[in-house]
Amino acid sequence: MKTLKSFYLLIILYSFCFTTSCESTEPCEEDNTGTVIIENTNSDYRLHFYKSNSNVDGDGDLVIEPQSKGSITLPAGSYSTYLRLFTGSCNPNTGRCFRSWKLIDDDKEIELSSCEDLSLIF
Repeated sequence: MKTLKSFYLLIILYSFCFTTSCESTEPCEEDNTGTVIIENTNSDYRLHFYKSNSNVDGDGDLVIEPQSKGSITLPAGSYSTYLRLFTGSCNPNTGRCFRSWKLIDDDKEIELSSCEDLSLIF
């Protein structure tokens, strides 16, 4: 009888584990998002990342400092991205800036899946 009770208890614990506490869902699965990780290997200039339909006249959707990494979480899907380096400079004495850009990649197509970490190096 004691063995039978133990058997039933084991079945109850087993079913409880698989229906509640043992299941876990990643936030990226619920949100259907992925992460784009970008490494800027340039030693002097900031890299600006623009996703589809962004204003390329301003700062990027993600700005990565020289010799650094940055990441942005986006909904899963296809993107036509645009990457460029800000090669301009500002004079701290006058506050005037010279705006100059170097195109790195124009219309780079990326496909981002849910929970994916997509790494790009420039």
